[in-house]
Amino acid sequence: MELKPYQQSVINDLKSYLEKLEETSDISKAFTEFWRWRAPIVCVKVPSAGGKTFNVCNALRTLTE
Repeated sequence: MELKPYQQSVINDLKSYLEKLEETSDISKAFTEFWRWRAPIVCVKVPSAGGKTFNVCNALRTLTE
């Protein structure tokens, strides 16, 4: 099963943030640098049947790579 574009966007952001965290080894600095050129998103809302479980499974895979 393939991720929908909006789901892939979430995974891409997570991967980018984790790369920043690995570079800096400082969670606050990584957070600041990651959001510097992005509009901050406080909450992600996914409608029913929007693929929440599927997206979380892919996020877990990204976290464990």
